[in-house]
This record gives sequence, structure tokens and C-alpha cells, in this order.
Amino acid sequence: MKSCRFVIQFTLDMSTQNSIYFAKTHLASLGVTNTQTKASWCLQKGLEHVCTVDGGKLAPLVQQHGAPGFYSCIGEGKKCRHDATQDLKDPSTCFQSLCRTIAGQFVSGSSAQAAWRRLLESTNDNLTPETIMALVSKRKKVDEGLLESRLQKPVGLTKTKAKSIVDLATHFTNGSLSEEFLKTTSDEHALRKALLKVKGVGPWSCDMFLIFYLELPDILPLGDLGVRKEIPFSSQLKGAERRARCVRRKTSNGSKRDYPFMDRTDR
Repeated sequence: MKSCRFVIQFTLDMSTQNSIYFAKTHLASLGVTNTQTKASWCLQKGLEHVCTVDGGKLAPLVQQHGAPGFYSCIGEGKKCRHDATQDLKDPSTCFQSLCRTIAGQFVSGSSAQAAWRRLLESTNDNLTPETIMALVSKRKKVDEGLLESRLQKPVGLTKTKAKSIVDLATHFTNGSLSEEFLKTTSDEHALRKALLKVKGVGPWSCDMFLIFYLELPDILPLGDLGVRKEIPFSSQLKGAERRARCVRRKTSNGSKRDYPFMDRTDR
């Protein structure tokens, strides 16, 4: 029994070491020489860190999938294979990133991609707060008819999402939000507080913006369905520990799945 445990532990240790070696060499193999993210933390060290903490549980995932390709330091031509908008123009401003996040709420990756494409087309690739306000305004006031005919229907948005994008544009044009504030503020709480004042922007939208555009570290989007689905498997939760940490709920197709970090009364 002891020898069996030793072999298992040795195998796990070797797997972790192999993954750490992979993490150290993977970015170099992609031709990435500068591993500093927008938020000035090192992606290389980040990969090595997740390969070692918590018994190296995430090491196999790092080795299997490699570096997340959405980080700006990865460069063009090496985008993440999971990126639904890899054939489209990436957001170049905070406003554009937030618009894409709002358009992609509660829909599949392909639907989010289509909405983002149509949003760019509707603004002639000039997606700015001023362009949005000009589209939907009449006599300097938002007109419901123009909002529907020029934004909601052409882009394929729900009325709530269209109003959310307009409210976001309003916050930028009246100075409540700005590119400088969002890019330079180091206080995550202050960023979230300001963003949550926009109608239709909730914790999940904040998480997506902080992760994918600002590239901040230590953001765990527990409200994201994909994260909730994957944690029980990647963390290897089993038996009593799985039952204690997860809530079993029915999925859209009628099957059952365990979701972590949920209130057991929320069924």
C-alpha cells in the first residue's frame, strides 16, 4: 500500500514538474519575449504560480491549454482558440470593451460574436460614446424610436441591452466615466463601484472587463457559468467534499450538474 501511494505521489509530482517546465518554456516557444500584461504583472510568473499552488491541481490544465491567448503580450496570430471574436476587430477602448461585454450577456459565444460584428457595422467601425448618442438622440434627447430602429434592431439586441449601451455612453459623455479613470485607477473597488452605476452592468460584466481588457490579476468570476461548471472537475471534488461544496441543479437539457459557491436556498 505504501509503495502504491509513493508511486502515485511520484507520478503526480512529475506531472506537476513537467507542467512547470511547460509553463516556463511555453511563452518562449510562441515567440513571446515580453510577458508583462497591461496591469504590469508577469504572465510567465502567473503560469508558474498556478502550476504549483494547491498541490498543482491546475498544472495539467496549463499543460493542456497553454497560456490564455487574450492577453495583449501574446500578440497577434496567437489568439486563444476559445476566443469567439478572433476574426473581428478587438476593442481598442474601455468603452468598446464594455459595449462588447454588454452585447454578449446571457448568449452563446457565436451570438456574442454576431452582436459585436453588427455593433461595429452599425457605427461604421467608429464605436464611441458620441456615435451611440448621435444614433439614438433627437433634439439632444434619447428617442425611443431611434433607439429601436438604429441600435436595438440592427444589432439584434434586447431592449434592455440597447438601453444599457446608451446609459454607458451617457456616463462617458457626462464625465461620470472616462477612459483615463478606468485605465489608471488602481483601486478595484472604486472601478467596480463606478461601473455598477451603469444600468445593466453587474458583477459578471465587471469581472469580464477587469479580466479581458484591463488584464487585472486575482479576479475570479464566480458568477460565470463556465467557471461554476468547471471547478468541481478541475478541483477533483468527490464524494462528501463535492456534496458539501456544491449544489446540484438541473441544466437546460434536464440533466443534473454540480455547481460550486452557490447558496443552497437558491435552487
